Amino acid sequence: MLTLNLVSQELKQEIKLRNIYKIFKRMGYVIVFITLVIAICLFSAKTILKKNLSIISEQTSLVKSTNSGYNIKVKKINSQLNSVINIQKDFNKWSAALKYITDKCPAGIKMSYIKINKDSASIKIGGKSDTRENLLVFKDNLINSKILTDIDLPTESLLNKENINFDINGKINLSEIDKLN
Repeated sequence: MLTLNLVSQELKQEIKLRNIYKIFKRMGYVIVFITLVIAICLFSAKTILKKNLSIISEQTSLVKSTNSGYNIKVKKINSQLNSVINIQKDFNKWSAALKYITDKCPAGIKMSYIKINKDSASIKIGGKSDTRENLLVFKDNLINSKILTDIDLPTESLLNKENINFDINGKINLSEIDKLN
């Protein structure tokens, strides 16, 4: 079989270009179609996300408004707890310290007052002793105590043998007070 091609060279070129044009035209339609499908999907996703965002925003605002009362209560409780912590941090067992000091006091000593200044960690004890010996025993007991230091008994208090009014000054070791039971 013999095939004859009677088409001119120009016509062959034109047919070839038409076929290429048809292929590009089909590819263009496919690309436009795919682009439209993607655009529709993206627009749908955007609409759904906006709707969900508004629902979540409403729920969040409801949660915030219902929990705002709780947040205020929690802040108030935290403030109170911090106050209690600060109070407990500065707490000293003064009753244990007073008992400790009075246990060091001999029978012939009557204390009139005990002044404690926490800021300067100082103590002043005043009272009356029936004898000088009892006063010296009391002074030695305070000197040998673990919560008091720098005990000072003025020598004027030791001039009389009996019925002696005294004022004893000293320093308090605050860390030792906390160790008392």
